[in-house]
Amino acid sequence: MLLVSSTALGISLIVFAVVCFVLVSQVLGMASRSNKKKPSLINTRNPVHLPEHEDAYILVGSGGRVLFTNTTARKWFELNGKKDDLEVLASGIQPQESFLALCSQEGNARFILGNRLLEGKSYQIPYESNHAMVISMRRINNGGFINEGSTKLQIDTNQSIDPTNLDQIFTQEDEETWYQTRELERRVEERTQQLKFEHQRAETLLRITTELSSSLDYEQILQRTLEVLSEVIEASHATCMVLQPGNNKLSHLATVGYSSPVPQGGMPSMLDMDQGLVGWIIANRKSVLIDDVLADERWIELPLSWYKHRSAVGSPIMIGDELLGVLLLYYPEVGHFSEEQLDLIQATANQMAVALKNAELFNLTREQKEELSILFRDQIIETSRTRSMLEAIADGVLVTDQLGNITLFNHSIEKMLELSREEVVGHSIEHFSEIFAGSANSWLETIKAWMKKSDSIRAFTTFSEQLSLKNGSVLSVSLASVMNDGEFFGTVSVLRDITHLIEVDRLKSEFVATVSHELRTPMTSIKGYVDIMLMGAAGEMSGEQIRFLEVVQQNTERLTILVNDLLDLSRIEAGQVKLEHLPIELDMLIEESMEEIQRLSRTENKALKMMIDIPTELPSVAGDPDRVSQILINLLNNAYYYTPSDGQIKIQARCVGEEIQVDIRDTGVGIPPNEQDRIFERFYRGDNHMVYASSGTGLGLSIVQKLIQMHHGRIWVQSSGIPGEGSIFSFTLPIYEHSQFASKVREEYAENTNC
Repeated sequence: MLLVSSTALGISLIVFAVVCFVLVSQVLGMASRSNKKKPSLINTRNPVHLPEHEDAYILVGSGGRVLFTNTTARKWFELNGKKDDLEVLASGIQPQESFLALCSQEGNARFILGNRLLEGKSYQIPYESNHAMVISMRRINNGGFINEGSTKLQIDTNQSIDPTNLDQIFTQEDEETWYQTRELERRVEERTQQLKFEHQRAETLLRITTELSSSLDYEQILQRTLEVLSEVIEASHATCMVLQPGNNKLSHLATVGYSSPVPQGGMPSMLDMDQGLVGWIIANRKSVLIDDVLADERWIELPLSWYKHRSAVGSPIMIGDELLGVLLLYYPEVGHFSEEQLDLIQATANQMAVALKNAELFNLTREQKEELSILFRDQIIETSRTRSMLEAIADGVLVTDQLGNITLFNHSIEKMLELSREEVVGHSIEHFSEIFAGSANSWLETIKAWMKKSDSIRAFTTFSEQLSLKNGSVLSVSLASVMNDGEFFGTVSVLRDITHLIEVDRLKSEFVATVSHELRTPMTSIKGYVDIMLMGAAGEMSGEQIRFLEVVQQNTERLTILVNDLLDLSRIEAGQVKLEHLPIELDMLIEESMEEIQRLSRTENKALKMMIDIPTELPSVAGDPDRVSQILINLLNNAYYYTPSDGQIKIQARCVGEEIQVDIRDTGVGIPPNEQDRIFERFYRGDNHMVYASSGTGLGLSIVQKLIQMHHGRIWVQSSGIPGEGSIFSFTLPIYEHSQFASKVREEYAENTNC
């Protein structure tokens, strides 16, 4: 271990700092010069004059010519004015070979000069246009240790060397400082090369990023990027293959170095995705560097190929876990590419993946924009056409949005309501409820209910009502919900002026009522006299006379039923029938009605099985007992007359929400599906032999439907139309406790109690 004094250590640090400064200055200069030109460690034209020292120095030039010896060297070698000659110097040294070796190459050795044990070191320095060897020698003490102090050559870059005064360029310093300086030079040079490569890599990536962001035409930007990358890493050929959507094929979208350019849209690859070097990259999702492709089993030489590749480097083009393509570069010589270039290719492939994805998203956005533009244009045309049609129809059309604001108010409804669309459109429909004279409550409440419970509204939900205006006009309104994919968009109301139809219907009802009333008086007389004659009041009659009178009696009863039905229907349609809404024990009415049908069955000797299925504690319904009994009798009569002997009639009743549902099932002839929509029409009777065989007016079901509607219930029929499977007539009546009549009674009772 060397022993260094504190003074020597301080000088060493100063020298080390100066050398670092010189080296850094040289490194900065290297960045602007060719990498083939090696920088000089010493500028031979700029030495510094340092004080004399005790070590011996010899400067030996090319050819073994001694260029300089300092004072100590001349003293030790006893030159005393003799000519400086290498052979003369070596003659006094043992062994000579060690000394001569130091004069030709860098190194260190020990030898004897006279009675001195010397240690010599040599190193090469630039000298003029060539180089020279500096040999430094020092005396070693008897213990074999080196004396304190060492040698170090220091050079000032601002002065020129003087061969006649070389003894002034050396100074006594620690020996280790010189070696540390050389090591520092080596490390600085290595780091400079690394920084230079990183700088080049950054510049390349910047150029590539600029090319990739210069356009959204991905074929064009891939071609430019491939050209930049091939230029930087000096590749002879390159290709960028992209996976085509919808199939498992790769297409060349950009190439460099090949004679045939890639056509627009790409050129399919001759290899499948699982073949060759490309297949390995796709399967392993890894980059690859091959020094010699001919020695690699993954390489597949394409037949009739003009291009002979030896070195290859490739990388997958990926974004996340999605594979977009493969990037490959080639060179015709072995071992051309390096690991550093592989890193650059991987970074480029990542940038390409981002650019491809951006281009794909841009193309998708552009296509969607074009499609939306077409759809929007078509929608505008369709909207204009629809609006024109709505304006041209005779019915009034009123459209509201999800919030109940009016968005469409056509010309016909303007005339009906005597309002301009400027006063209406954009406002809530509730603001115009006063023009309906209070008759539009149900309509408006339905719209409000649909808006509040839009999630539960089903498609094609409808509502119908008649509205009376203050000017005496009567409008029929048909309300429908506007739905799309389960989302509620608003409502459409179609209004039609039915004032004339109402008037005609009123006149018809009055005429029917008048005729029926006028027929009732003579029919009563006819029926009465026939009954008296059959009782024998007119004397004894023959059997044939009695048979004639019985026919007259039967037809008189049929006419009486017809007249009564006509009168009932006329009074109902004219609003002359008033109902008493009382709590009704429905099970009792059902039993009474069934007993009447059973008596009829016994009278006519028609065997039928009749059943009643009613749960105990069935809640009371709200209604008029006489009219509910009439409903049950009419429906049971239908089941009786249209069910053949040995058939079955069953009546059931059960709670369904806030209503009682009654089902009357039979095993009769059934009702064909195409006739089920007409069975509630007045005077309609089905086309069946049992229908013709039974007496009836065709008014029974029509009267039943109107009476049930007056009770705020519903009626419907279910039938397959197959004889023997029969029909199911179902109707509902509100439970009394939940009906509006019970609420009204409770309110009146509360008011009377408070009084």
